[in-house]
Amino acid sequence: MYRIGFEGSRGLTWWIKRLVIILSIAFIALSVPISTPVAQAGEDAWVKVNEDGFGIGSNESLGMIVNDGYLYDCAFHGFGVRVMQYDGFRWTGINEAGFGNIFNQGGGAKSINGDLYVGTYNALNGGEAWRYDGNYNWTQIASGGLGDPRNHSIRAEAELGAIPYMGTGNNFTGCEVWRYDGGTSWTRVDGGASPGNGGFGDPNNEQVWNMENYNGKLYAGTSNDITGCEVWRYEGGTSWTRVDGGASPGNGGFGNPNNWNTELALYGNKLYAGVWNKTEGCETWRYEGGTNWTRITSGGFGDVNNTQLFHHTLHNNRLYYGVTNEVTGGEIWEFDGTGWVQFSAGGFGVSTNISVSTVCSYNGALYAGTVNETLGTQVWRNTPRNIWYLAEGATEGGFETWVLVQNPGTDPVHVDFTLNTGEGAVNPDGLQGVEVPAGSRRSFNIGEFVTTFDVSTKVECTDGNVICERAMYWTSPGSLYRELGHDSIGLDP
Repeated sequence: MYRIGFEGSRGLTWWIKRLVIILSIAFIALSVPISTPVAQAGEDAWVKVNEDGFGIGSNESLGMIVNDGYLYDCAFHGFGVRVMQYDGFRWTGINEAGFGNIFNQGGGAKSINGDLYVGTYNALNGGEAWRYDGNYNWTQIASGGLGDPRNHSIRAEAELGAIPYMGTGNNFTGCEVWRYDGGTSWTRVDGGASPGNGGFGDPNNEQVWNMENYNGKLYAGTSNDITGCEVWRYEGGTSWTRVDGGASPGNGGFGNPNNWNTELALYGNKLYAGVWNKTEGCETWRYEGGTNWTRITSGGFGDVNNTQLFHHTLHNNRLYYGVTNEVTGGEIWEFDGTGWVQFSAGGFGVSTNISVSTVCSYNGALYAGTVNETLGTQVWRNTPRNIWYLAEGATEGGFETWVLVQNPGTDPVHVDFTLNTGEGAVNPDGLQGVEVPAGSRRSFNIGEFVTTFDVSTKVECTDGNVICERAMYWTSPGSLYRELGHDSIGLDP
């Protein structure tokens, strides 16, 4: 304990000195740095937020989406796709594996009008579609590949006029597009007559990879590893217009047949295409209207091993694509409307994360799911470094300076200290990567690391959020008690 007050008879000079000390401490507590650095994107931390493979052996995240305040991920599994729900703290499986069918091994998700829809991959019976009704209850709305088991997958979900549309994969007769009419009723709208006759007239268009609603029109991107990917615009009814610049049949890939698949994205009132190319590296294109496109990047962002732009999301007014790289690990690339920058290290430092197969913005953070056939799929969260600045203190002349770090979260976090002294910055080994357990506070005596009359402190949390304060005490020479004390909260810019 420490005492503040009279201790016997003290002269006026003694009290003036003490008053000066008190005012000095108060001034220090109110002081803040004139210029506060802001963490850049490259300083942000990626933190893994799931057990490898979700603990069930899943090796691929197939599509994250936000709905009703939760983050959902469709986890590929050999015994049936699992839909995982995340509340910001823990993952929960919310469906029976494969919806009760072991051959429903994959899936993709979409939020439409507040409802969560999931389409599956089923090479034996044909793709299925399900709607989540909450409380672990699902309603099947499509089965058997919509009447043709060769439609092995139902994915590429999109919304037009508040109505769900879904695209199929069919390696025999070509992809198809269907409109959901409610219940278990569907209408085929791609212009072909069932069964078969798909691919917008070309069976080499094997899959509608994804669709986007752009300026009130539905645009569909196809997979075609023979003559190149194509982009089609829906005109209503069963009418479509090809807009990628090629002449059907074939002549796709924006002039390069090696460009075999495209992930369409909306950003800044523009339509973009992330194009897969396993020979020369992935490319990005921007739609200029009509059948005109402008290529923005080529050659895999400078690495031909970046072959697939797998999935995209918007986050903090930026466009993000997940990228496949089987050599150095999957990556994420960020676009601000003018240029691209790499936003994550290959595989998040795990070489077996060969692809970032899905990305999603949730609760202010960017999430990414991977393909990892060795460890199981991993989900990573980009967490901006939580930085605190604490005003100048002292550790000699009878002064003590303590930094108190509280972790209010449910997971342990780690902090790095920088001690700024009159002789320069100091980063003591004992104050780097220090763990603060969940729901606890740790106190650090700065005097154990530096002896000085001037030391301010920066605390950086690399994998979560903390609250920091600085406590100061003063003990006069020869005294057994702390005579003065002060505590101040830090600055979290």
